[in-house]
Amino acid sequence: MYGLIAALIVVVALGYWLFWGEEV
Repeated sequence: MYGLIAALIVVVALGYWLFWGEEV
């Protein structure tokens, strides 16, 4: 359960970071 939640957080964080980094 926690593994799935952690994986989801990592995917969202990486996606948001990459998207934000490209915008800047």
